[in-house]
Amino acid sequence: MIVKICGLRTPMDALYANMAAPDMAGMVFHPKSRRCVSIDEARQIRGMLGRTIRSVGVFVDSDPSLMGTLLDEGIIDIVQVHACTDDYFRKARDFGAPVIRAYIVRTKEDVQIAASSEADYILLDAGMGDGKTFDWSLLEDAGFDYILSGGLDNMNVRDAVRRLNPFGVDVSSGVETDGAKDPTKMTSFVYAARGNFEPLLEGEARKGF
Repeated sequence: MIVKICGLRTPMDALYANMAAPDMAGMVFHPKSRRCVSIDEARQIRGMLGRTIRSVGVFVDSDPSLMGTLLDEGIIDIVQVHACTDDYFRKARDFGAPVIRAYIVRTKEDVQIAASSEADYILLDAGMGDGKTFDWSLLEDAGFDYILSGGLDNMNVRDAVRRLNPFGVDVSSGVETDGAKDPTKMTSFVYAARGNFEPLLEGEARKGF
């Protein structure tokens, strides 16, 4: 089970991620997102992020050269592309790093399109960080590995994993409080996704916080 926490914006978020210990942590490079970070900010975040956590750069329609810059500097390890054309995906793949391709799922046909993807990882989402789920029944008997995203939080991720058995899960707004990353929710999400224990109650935290 791969667990990814997306939308890190500060070095403190990276420290929270280190304590939660997901497999991947994402930073957004889409100017229209409230979670967008600059190269300098991303460099600081990467500097604080544990080396066992793979860093993901999320792109929508940015100049592909930005991907190359971030990969060359070791700021990101993986490229994630959203709502992109096949040509944009191929440009992302040309850098040689693993690529996550995100698909918005509204119909069974969307699932079938995603199933034919040549990406290293396929991410199925309700939108772009809007905190909403989609109809999970569309994924029953999907027949391929995918990372589930969209509306997940520390209270529903265990049910999602039990019901769908995805290859991985991804969260952003679901581990935030008042728009900021919440260390308790981050740790609770990772543990619940991996089936280690019941979600933490509000106000509880992993020992060491």
